Amino acid sequence: MKRRKKGFTLIELIVVVAILVLLMLMLVPKLTGFTETASDTVCHANQANAYKIMVMEYTLGEKPFNEESAKKAIDEKLGDHKKLCPTGGTINVLVDPVDPSKFSITCSNHGGSEQQILGNYSKDMLEMAVNGFYTNKTGQLDSTGPNFGKGFKQTIAKKYGLNANNFDFTVMKNNNGTYSVYIFDGISDMKVGDSVQGVVYEYDKNQNPIGNTSGTTFTGKITSKEVSGVKFNYLDLGSVK
Repeated sequence: MKRRKKGFTLIELIVVVAILVLLMLMLVPKLTGFTETASDTVCHANQANAYKIMVMEYTLGEKPFNEESAKKAIDEKLGDHKKLCPTGGTINVLVDPVDPSKFSITCSNHGGSEQQILGNYSKDMLEMAVNGFYTNKTGQLDSTGPNFGKGFKQTIAKKYGLNANNFDFTVMKNNNGTYSVYIFDGISDMKVGDSVQGVVYEYDKNQNPIGNTSGTTFTGKITSKEVSGVKFNYLDLGSVK
């Protein structure tokens, strides 16, 4: 007796193909969403690095600081600024011709970096800090602190749609009752003594802006301390220049 060769019938093949097509249709939205999220993350990370270069160039670089010198610095240290967005978004490097301390970098597809976005909401963040932290405390509020800071940082990140790994901040209630809000790149993985650049926003006792509403660039050092058995990095305000 001849043994029947095993194989798929036409109907079975059609069923298998139909199942595969159905699975692909189900996966496409998820894959698309993943790709969009990854592109957004890469673009914001590139912008954050470019913005850091601009801060360093403004603070330590040759003068005058303008859009051309900013673009040149980014191109030399990071690569062509026009190619920072993985999806081909238009990258805009802007420096105020009258006040060069006002500068930014944005993408037509993904907006600005976390540091810049958070800077736009520094007043709102201060109000939240005053209501949630300074009602019974004084001094320095660090976003890396284990007791209040980390939770507060997550709240900020969620509210403004930010990646919590890409930024940190310090809010300081000064002796005269005014406030300083320091915003900078994430420092959790940095070493003690490392330099960090950012922007500081000043507010009076009633949380109204003082001076430059776009903030002032600064450079500071990272230090660390232990609170409740947890050691963490924070900005050494005594080192800020």
